[in-house]
Amino acid sequence: MSTVWIVNPFDNLPEEGAKPQRYALLARELARRGHGVAWWTSSFSHSRKMRRAAPGGAPLPEAWRSTDGVEMRLVGAPPYLSNVSPARIRNHLAFASNLAAMATSEVASGRLPPPDIVVASTPPLSSFRAVSGFRDRWGSRVALDIMDSWPDAFETLIPGPVALKRLACAALFAPMRKMSSRAILGADMISATSGAYLDKARELGATVPMAAFPHTCENVADPAPRPEASPLRLVYVGNMGRFYDLDTLVHAMEILGRLGVAARLDIAGSGPSETHLRQLAAGLANVAFHGFLGAGELDSLLRAGDVGIIPILPASSVAIPYKLPDYASRGLAIVECLGGDCGRTVRRHRAGVHYQAGDAGALADAIAALATDTGALMAARRASAAMAREEFLASAVFARFADWTTGR
Repeated sequence: MSTVWIVNPFDNLPEEGAKPQRYALLARELARRGHGVAWWTSSFSHSRKMRRAAPGGAPLPEAWRSTDGVEMRLVGAPPYLSNVSPARIRNHLAFASNLAAMATSEVASGRLPPPDIVVASTPPLSSFRAVSGFRDRWGSRVALDIMDSWPDAFETLIPGPVALKRLACAALFAPMRKMSSRAILGADMISATSGAYLDKARELGATVPMAAFPHTCENVADPAPRPEASPLRLVYVGNMGRFYDLDTLVHAMEILGRLGVAARLDIAGSGPSETHLRQLAAGLANVAFHGFLGAGELDSLLRAGDVGIIPILPASSVAIPYKLPDYASRGLAIVECLGGDCGRTVRRHRAGVHYQAGDAGALADAIAALATDTGALMAARRASAAMAREEFLASAVFARFADWTTGR
């Protein structure tokens, strides 16, 4: 059996009341097989913008052993309020520095054995330096897991003409590109949430073993028909930030309200744009905000829905978002503007429709068509559930991920 360390500061933890995400599920599967597993995460919650805490509000300890047998370690890191800010960069640098010091101390004291394999997510870009130090110190193999294409996602934040943007991006993001390239070319193995990210790694010159493992769902529920005369239930779950076409979504709901289309939008989550969106939706009876929900409340909201909205902008460089399997596992038809791998997957399975980001009229038309054509809606919902079973079941995906990680 191997000792496997997982390094990811972003995923929500089951101890916070959240449903298990990528690294919780990988850690659980590795521990179930008898491997020694430690998950190093941040003391600061990326999604809630506060110190990690149990559902009742009590701060989580620095170290504990989970019910799955995974050794949990919280690495101290300072807070940030915006996902795009100098404070976030400071958080990532502190996480990497404190990770190196804390890991060395844990091994030196005998509280943890040194790792045979380290699975490190990117982003953050700064963690790789610490992780490569584990390889130098203990001979660990480093498996880089690409979750997002940094710094490509930030180029849309630079204003101005295209030529000037290119010059500005080349200067501003050169250090980040260097860090990203160093990690990709320095890894012993590379996994990713999408084949598109692996293609980019190959373009940089990576030749190590690679494999794609998408985000997943644990179970799939077959969709139930919508009750007669009930409004179409639309659900958006996630962040409210710069890379999301949420203004367009609210404007589309305003159009649908004026047209008398029976549709309701439920929004769960939070983010820097939440106050603005609440103001934009003020007076709209067909839009409701629910804030950050626990796993049980979130599941109930999704199961009551008909359509899951993925309003992530194509410029975000996201490939397959967490939202896709989350929605599909509840048999929700998908309405998305992301395109790319996400759009191709939805289109291949006939699980929903694509709209052009920024076009509120087109989005309203797509929603109205689903609201008025029960047959088309149910066909898309059944296809979405079938897509979840074929593409995203955690039991299959993480069995393969665990095999690949440990070289079985």
